[in-house]
Amino acid sequence: MKPEFLLLSLAVPQLLLAVGCAETAVDEAVGYCTPGQRMCDGSDVIKCMADGSDWSFFKECSHGCKGGDCLAAPCVAKCDGRECGDDGCGGICGHCYSIEGALMDGLCQADGQCGTNCLASCAGKECGTDGCGGSCGHCFTLEGAVDDKLCLANGTCSEGCVPVCEGKECGSDGCGGVCGHCYSRQGAVDDSLCTVDGTCATLCEPNCKSKQCGADGCGGICGHCYASNGAVDDSLCGPTGKCKTQCVPDCIGVDCGSDGCGGQCGQCPTGKECQDGQCISTVTIIIDDCVIGPGKADGKQWDGWGGTVPSDVQQQVQSFVDSGMWMALISYLKSVAMESLEKPDPFGWAELSLGGAYGNKKWLADYDTNTEDTFTPIWKGGPGWSGISLTQATKVRVTLLDEDLSNDDDIGVAVVNYDDLMSVWAEGKKTYVPVAGQTNNQLLLIGMEVY
Repeated sequence: MKPEFLLLSLAVPQLLLAVGCAETAVDEAVGYCTPGQRMCDGSDVIKCMADGSDWSFFKECSHGCKGGDCLAAPCVAKCDGRECGDDGCGGICGHCYSIEGALMDGLCQADGQCGTNCLASCAGKECGTDGCGGSCGHCFTLEGAVDDKLCLANGTCSEGCVPVCEGKECGSDGCGGVCGHCYSRQGAVDDSLCTVDGTCATLCEPNCKSKQCGADGCGGICGHCYASNGAVDDSLCGPTGKCKTQCVPDCIGVDCGSDGCGGQCGQCPTGKECQDGQCISTVTIIIDDCVIGPGKADGKQWDGWGGTVPSDVQQQVQSFVDSGMWMALISYLKSVAMESLEKPDPFGWAELSLGGAYGNKKWLADYDTNTEDTFTPIWKGGPGWSGISLTQATKVRVTLLDEDLSNDDDIGVAVVNYDDLMSVWAEGKKTYVPVAGQTNNQLLLIGMEVY
């Protein structure tokens, strides 16, 4: 006769890695959830189904997802054609300066342009400009004719020397005065810009077109960038002169994985993997052996011509099962009291589930490798799985059959769930998981290791 099938499936969701890692399928990564709960899956919002068994698509986010909801559209600063004032996003388009070069943002007008703050000054002067396009007075020749050429650079009228400033905007007037001054870009007097021909050297023209921040090409800046707390943070200025949106790391409620800003919220210790921001233990699961009842559910022996199992044997086996005396049960099934019974020729397989369909099939024994005539088959090589994330969704399904000449008999299909696996793991050694209640007392125990 030949062995029966044993199917074991274990479902364990795989862990996610981050800052930017690709996310695993939600149904395999989450497993159980709270009905109505929302979370992000990439740029989509997903929602836990009403029965808490799985997640479903809720809505798509155009500007990204965070904390289970869509992010608002990013603010775009509006500074085109403006040289000062609010940029509409909590920043400014630039500053205004007084004619002395001092910062004076109070000059900024509603249209985003800097107004003037010229103050006429004629103190101690009798002629010449008042600094605001007006005049402090005129000079006169001895004949009484107006001759403003007699006005010296200090604002007094000359009585003999005639200043020569025609075609000049700076430098000496030939009478101890000057023909004018040159000014820096900030509006401060800078006569070092005066050339030998009495003209001021061309000033650098700042270039801040379409720029919010960064250098203006003349030693100044086009504006500042600001952190989320309102503080100046010019490190946020991008290469094109635009302020980048400040990324705020989000590690609330997570132990590992991406912080959403290119960093990490933490690292998992050896033996654990990151899944959905949590460090999950990874284990190896081994199926060592099984214990089969002395007969079928209808009381008949496994093989032969349909003889029944003695009632005292059935009662003794049931007593061991009810009391959890596994080693006594195994010893009894191997004793001389069992020699007259027709034993099965078990074969089968095991399968693993990580929250979805069962798969990753492992043969316990087939027609060619099974041990015949035994209630306690031992599976050669210890079939199983390594690197498994042990979560609430992890399950193993075992399918076992009795090989017969024509039609193979079902011994049983049993599922070892997360709680069973955790109990085996806590024992730290091979442990028997009772499954008689799932198989009508045909398949009694599954011997397993989880480490």
